[in-house]
Amino acid sequence: MREVEGIVLRIQDYKENDKLVSILVKNEGILTLYGRGMNKITSKLAASCLPFMVSHFVIEENDVKSILQLRSCSRIKLFRNCREDLVKQMVAMCICDYAYAVSKDAIDEVYDLLYETLCILEETKAPELVYAIFLKEIAELIGVEPQVDGCIICGSTSRICAVSINDGGFICENCNSYGYRSSKEYLYLFRVICKARYENMESITYSQNEIIEVLNTLIAFIKQYGSIMSKGNELLLDILHS
Repeated sequence: MREVEGIVLRIQDYKENDKLVSILVKNEGILTLYGRGMNKITSKLAASCLPFMVSHFVIEENDVKSILQLRSCSRIKLFRNCREDLVKQMVAMCICDYAYAVSKDAIDEVYDLLYETLCILEETKAPELVYAIFLKEIAELIGVEPQVDGCIICGSTSRICAVSINDGGFICENCNSYGYRSSKEYLYLFRVICKARYENMESITYSQNEIIEVLNTLIAFIKQYGSIMSKGNELLLDILHS
C-alpha cells in the first residue's frame, strides 16, 4: 500500500460496475487506478474521484503494473465554483485533457500549471481568458508558441496584418499571401495574451468575439504543431458564442 495526492484528469467506465481513474501526481506523472464498484450507488470511492478534483489516494500495486488498485480516497479540493458554472466546468475539463496529453514530457511543470489554473479558474470572473492564457502556457511548454514579436517571415515589426497558423505567427502585409486580415484590436489582444501571465490578467480587456478568435487560433496552433486537442473545445466555443 502507498499513498499519493493527485488531480483527477479523466474517468472511464470499466466492465459493468468499475472505473479506471487517471490521476496526475507530482514527481510521478499519470497513474491509472482501478476503482472496483465505483459505478454502484453504494460506492465510497466515487464522491472523491470526480474530474479535476484534488484527492488523497491509497493505492495497492498488483501484477498489472500499469493499473493500480484504488483502495480508498478522500477529497482535498473540490473546486465547487468550477462545477456549478458551465463555462468554468468546460474549461476545467479541457485543461485536464491537455494536461493528460503533455504531462509525460514535463510532469512537475504540468502539475503546477494545472493546479494553479484550477485555483484561478475557481475564483475568476473571466474563465475564457484563463483558458487562453493556459493554452499559451501549454504551447510554450511543448515549444510551439506563436511568434508575435514581428513578422515570422521577414521579421518586420510594422504593418502586421494577420496571424498565420501555417507560418507560425504574425505576418505583415508584404508577406501576406493569404488575402485575409485581422483587426488591430484582435492582433493586439493576441500578442498581449501570448506575453501574459496569470498575475497580470486583470489588466487585459477584450470583447467576447475577440477572445473567441484568440482561443480558436491557440487551439489550432496546438493541434497543428503539437497534435493535441480537447474534445470539449467545440462545445466550449459554442457556449461562449451563445
